[in-house]
Amino acid sequence: MKKLKGPPGGTGGNLSKKKTAGFILKLYIAGNESNSRRAVEVVREICRQNLGQNYDLRIIDVFKDFNSALQDKVLVAPTLVWLKKGGPAYLIGNFTRQRLLEFLGLPERAGGEK
Repeated sequence: MKKLKGPPGGTGGNLSKKKTAGFILKLYIAGNESNSRRAVEVVREICRQNLGQNYDLRIIDVFKDFNSALQDKVLVAPTLVWLKKGGPAYLIGNFTRQRLLEFLGLPERAGGEK
C-alpha cells in the first residue's frame, strides 16, 4: 500500500491524527494494469491541482492487500473510495478528469480533459 498525502506541512497523512484531511481517499488498483495506472495518474493530478493540502490519499494494490479491499467492500479495480461523513462513496472503473471532479463535487478548472 502506498500512502500519499498533501504537500509537506499539510493536514494529510496519518488518519489517527486529531486534525484529519478534508478528503480521505483510498484508491484500489490491480497491479500495473493500464486502467490502474491511468486511475493513479488522474487521481494524483486532481488532488494536487484541486485539493491543495486538504487530502489523504492511499493507493492500495488489491494483489498485495486484498483484505483491505474486502473491508471496504471493493470488488473491482480501479475503485476510489471517499471516506466522508454519512458513509463512503465509491467511484468504480475508468476515471476521467471530469468524472472524478464531479464525484468529489469540485469545479472544473481551465484546461479541461487531458
